Amino acid sequence: MSGHVKGCASVIQNLYPAALYVHCTNHSLNLAIATTCKIPAIRNCIGSMKETVNLFRMSTKADTLLKNLILESFPNSKQVRLLKFCETRWVEHLESLSLFNDLFPLICTALEELDTENLRSDLSKPHALLTAIQSPQFVIAMAILKPIFALSKHISLCLQQIDCDLSSCVAYANNLYAEISEMRKDSEQSFKLIFESVKTIAAELDLEIKIPRLAKRQTNRDNYEGEPEEYYRRSIYIPFLDHFLDQINERFLKHRELLSKIENILPNKCINLDVIEMQETVRVLEKQWSADVEDPDDFVSEFRMWKRNWLNQTKRSKTFLDALNCCDA
Repeated sequence: MSGHVKGCASVIQNLYPAALYVHCTNHSLNLAIATTCKIPAIRNCIGSMKETVNLFRMSTKADTLLKNLILESFPNSKQVRLLKFCETRWVEHLESLSLFNDLFPLICTALEELDTENLRSDLSKPHALLTAIQSPQFVIAMAILKPIFALSKHISLCLQQIDCDLSSCVAYANNLYAEISEMRKDSEQSFKLIFESVKTIAAELDLEIKIPRLAKRQTNRDNYEGEPEEYYRRSIYIPFLDHFLDQINERFLKHRELLSKIENILPNKCINLDVIEMQETVRVLEKQWSADVEDPDDFVSEFRMWKRNWLNQTKRSKTFLDALNCCDA
């Protein structure tokens, strides 16, 4: 689609050089999330969840055991199987992640029983999975992912609307960027709420939330000092938010300036601009489409005359309507 030689975008731009190529916004969001989740702690968390889900979905014994535990705890539950993580659409991870998070204590119980019964499988062993998902890094990463995926899922639904144009896409991206920026700015308070939920899960499963062993010279992981809450906030939460903000800015907001200038030539926007704002608009358009903007000064002059004529017409229309109202009275 976007190949520079035979891709659809290159074919169209060869025929119409002034055409502006913009990547599919929903796909851009998908790529932004996928790239952000390559942070080691987040990547390992998602990998462990996928392996656990595959074990329960591909082993009849494991699936039946978890199903019985779910029905025992939630007799009216309609969802009795873990949902598989979509490999291509990362924004669809929310449902799988939410269900995994809600059933986390039952999943741990099922893995313990499977380990006791020495389940034989070609997949990952229950003991190895149980050790992985009961680590502090996993529990905290899972708690961090859920609110971020929830925000991304909402934006993804908006981007798939049939009446969503590029302006709306940038507006949605701006809203997501502002929301994540607010979480990053107030990271201590926002992470405190996440950490409280982690402590609740840890207390239920009798897990100890502690920091990894520190070394004088650490090369394979972060070596922050402090209490567990501060350590995981600085080593997982803040880097994850920073990466996500960078991806949103790179894949969405770089179109923001050009788009705003294009919108300025629409009548409902143009009428509210002053001469300086129009000159800035012309400079951006000249840079993008130099062949179409031959003389920027003529462009601005034409705009000033159009605006004056529009204001005069509006004024005459208002006077005419006022006169009609007086006659009716």
